[in-house]
Amino acid sequence: MLGPIIAGLLIKADLFGTGWRMIFLINLPLGAFAVFAGGKTLPHGSGNQAGGLDVVGMVIAATGMGLLIYPLVQGRELGWPTWSLLMLGAAVVVLAVFVLHQRSRTALGNIPLVRLSVFRRRSYGVPVVIAENPTMFGIATDQAGQRVGSGHSHQL
Repeated sequence: MLGPIIAGLLIKADLFGTGWRMIFLINLPLGAFAVFAGGKTLPHGSGNQAGGLDVVGMVIAATGMGLLIYPLVQGRELGWPTWSLLMLGAAVVVLAVFVLHQRSRTALGNIPLVRLSVFRRRSYGVPVVIAENPTMFGIATDQAGQRVGSGHSHQL
């Protein structure tokens, strides 16, 4: 609830002449607080860091999400050019490779970047997918809003 109020105050203050970009400054103290509070309250790891940091998984996931999100954001505006559809298809392939990579790490006893087993519980999987993909929600609500605004609300 405080987010829009604080954002409005930061925009109005216009510190350093940055205009609306000032709203991103709120992430600095919140991030610092999260790191501090997490260090004090979260339990320390068991020391089992089998396999180390999953850098390959991070690169695959970042590539897959980039291939997914960029065409979803730009595609509609540009009339869904062929490259956007190809990127969406490539995203499916790359994200499938990511899932296979995570399964492989788990099978080898290494710590995966994402524990895929959590998605078996519907109470966890569906809300996380929705929360982690605001682009999809934004596109859906934007398109619905345009239909309502254009007098074609019966098509919803």
